[in-house]
Amino acid sequence: MDDNDWIDDVLEDKPAEWWQIDKIEMLIGTSSTGNLKFKKEDLTYEQANTIIYDLKENDNPRDCRDQFYKILGRDK
Repeated sequence: MDDNDWIDDVLEDKPAEWWQIDKIEMLIGTSSTGNLKFKKEDLTYEQANTIIYDLKENDNPRDCRDQFYKILGRDK
């Protein structure tokens, strides 16, 4: 099989969805990744997924209970 699957060809040029941009903007406020500069119009679907993953990994919740659960490494 090729290095590129058919799904890669389909998603390669697909623009980011509105919910991805909303999720990124929400996570930027609580993430410790620093300033993240990007143009909403230029984001692709895969780039947005990568940014969301990185922001979630570096997320610092504001709620004390959520911080406690993050330290314990478990979901609510």
